[in-house]
Amino acid sequence: MPGAGDGCRFRETADAARVVAPEAERPEAERPEAERPEAERPEAERPEAERPEKPHPLQQAYVDEQVPQCGYCINGWIMTAAAVLRKTPKATDEELRRSLAGLKCRCGTHVAILRAIKRTQAMLG
Repeated sequence: MPGAGDGCRFRETADAARVVAPEAERPEAERPEAERPEAERPEAERPEAERPEKPHPLQQAYVDEQVPQCGYCINGWIMTAAAVLRKTPKATDEELRRSLAGLKCRCGTHVAILRAIKRTQAMLG
């Protein structure tokens, strides 16, 4: 598929092209939140608050099935699949496909995504 994986190259290009003045030359107001010392950041903004102790079973299934490619669509797929599994834990393949029909993966990992969802169903029993 033409353009598949461009998300990765775009991110690398954007990072490489970013020009940032040394911290000493930038006023405090211009420093990104992530560059503020952790002690100055509210608890909710601290990195450890963002990382769960253990990944959600669906996240773990994505890793186990090696689903992620460029990562552009992963949040929508995981959030939608988690909502579907919460509402219908024993959804059939057809119900899953229908529920996820509006989502697209430009890397073409649809089959791996469905395997990860089915793995999650098995883990959750």
